[in-house]
Amino acid sequence: MTVALSKWLAVAACAVAVVGWARSRSILRHDAIILTGILVYFLVGTLDLIAGTGEWSPRVEVTQRVWQVVALGAWGYLVGAWLGRSHSRRRGERGTVAPVDRLVADSRKLEVVGWLGLALLLLIYRAPALTGSNREIESGYLTSISQLLLPAYFIRFAAQRSAPPRAVWARAVLAGLGLLVSGYRSYTLVLWFGILLLWFIQPRSTLQRIRAMGLGGALMLTVGIGFGYLRFLREGTESGWELVNSVFESDAVSSAQLIAGFTYVSFFREGPALLGFMVERYPGLEPFEHGQAMWGMVTSPLPGKQLDARTILSKEVYGIAQTSLVSTIFGPWYLDFGYAGVWFGLLLMGYVMSRLEAGAVWHRRPAAQAGYAYAFVVMALSIHTGLSDFTFALLLPAVLLWAGRSALPMQGGPHSEPSEHDQQHARDQGRIP
Repeated sequence: MTVALSKWLAVAACAVAVVGWARSRSILRHDAIILTGILVYFLVGTLDLIAGTGEWSPRVEVTQRVWQVVALGAWGYLVGAWLGRSHSRRRGERGTVAPVDRLVADSRKLEVVGWLGLALLLLIYRAPALTGSNREIESGYLTSISQLLLPAYFIRFAAQRSAPPRAVWARAVLAGLGLLVSGYRSYTLVLWFGILLLWFIQPRSTLQRIRAMGLGGALMLTVGIGFGYLRFLREGTESGWELVNSVFESDAVSSAQLIAGFTYVSFFREGPALLGFMVERYPGLEPFEHGQAMWGMVTSPLPGKQLDARTILSKEVYGIAQTSLVSTIFGPWYLDFGYAGVWFGLLLMGYVMSRLEAGAVWHRRPAAQAGYAYAFVVMALSIHTGLSDFTFALLLPAVLLWAGRSALPMQGGPHSEPSEHDQQHARDQGRIP
C-alpha cells in the first residue's frame, strides 16, 4: 500500500465517521471526533517544517510510512465503533442503574482517599510544577492514589447533573490545580475536560454548550500548551532550543514564534516522528515485543523497572530506560504485534467507546456517563501520548466499573425496548447515537 493511498484511506475513514455523525443527529459521536483528531495530528506532524539541526533528535525526521499505520488503525477504529454501536442497538435498554445517593456516597469515599494521597504527595515531595526532573522521583503509588480524584468528581458531576453544589465545583478546580502542581498536566487535563464533557452531553442549552467548548479551548491553550511551554523555558536543553528555532530557521524569533515552534515540535512533530522510528526499526532491525509493551504497563506497579512502550522506546532512542517518550495511539499496539496489533487494538478501542457512548448519551445512566467522559478524554490525549499508563488504562477504569456495579433494574425492565416517544425525545435532544 503506497503512502499516498494510505493517506487518502485515512482521510476516507474520517469522512465516513463525520458523515455518520451528521446523519445520526447525535450531539456527540466519538469516532468522528477521535478520527478527526488523529487526522489533523498526523497531517500537521508530517509537515516538513524543521530545517537542518546540528544534532539528531527523534523529533527531526519523520517517515511518511507512518500513514500506513494511521490508515489501518483508523479503519480498525471505525469498524470497532460500528460493531459496538450495532450491538448496543440490539440490546436496547438492558442493564441496571445505580441509585444516585449511592453514587454520591461512592464519590465522597474516593474524594477523601484522593485528597489524602495528593496531600501526602505534595507534602513529602513538594513537587514544584515547572521542574521536569521532579516527575522522575515522585512516588508512583501516591500519584496513583491522588488520581482517584478524577473518578470521584466524574461520578459526582454525573450523578448530580442538574446543579452540583458550588463547593463541589470549587474542590474540582482545586484538585486540578493540585495535580498540576505535582508536575503532571495530563491528570489536570483529564479531570477538567472530563467535567466539561459531562456538562456537554447532559441536557443543556446551545449557549451553555458553546461556552463549554470555549472554556475547553482556553484550557488547552493554557494548561495543555502554556504549562509545557513555561516548563520548557525553565528546563529546555540546548538541543531543544535548536529544534524550536529551526522551525523558523533563525535564532532571533518573537515570543509568538517561539510558542508556535514549541507547539509544533513538542506536540505535533514528536509523536509521528517516533512512530516513524518504530516503523523503520520494527521488524527490520528488532523483532516485535510480542506483548512486552502491554505487559510492562500492566505490571508497572510492581517493584523494579518494568519495560512498557515508553521505556522500551526510550531505551532504543537514547540508550537508557529512564526517559518517557510518547508513542501515539498506535505505538504500543505496533510495538507488540505490528500492523495486526494496530488493527485489532484500535478495533477494540472503538468497540468499547461505542458501548460506553450508548449508555451515556442514549440511556443516560450516570455511571456510564462518568465512564464515557473519562474514556473519551483519555482516548483524545492518547492520540499523542499513547495508552501506556497503568493508572489511566487499568486502575481508574476498574474504579469506575466498581462505581457502576449492578444495583437496580432500569425503568421498563431489563429487556424492554425504548418506546417510540422515548426515542423521539432522545432524537430531539440529540442523544441517540
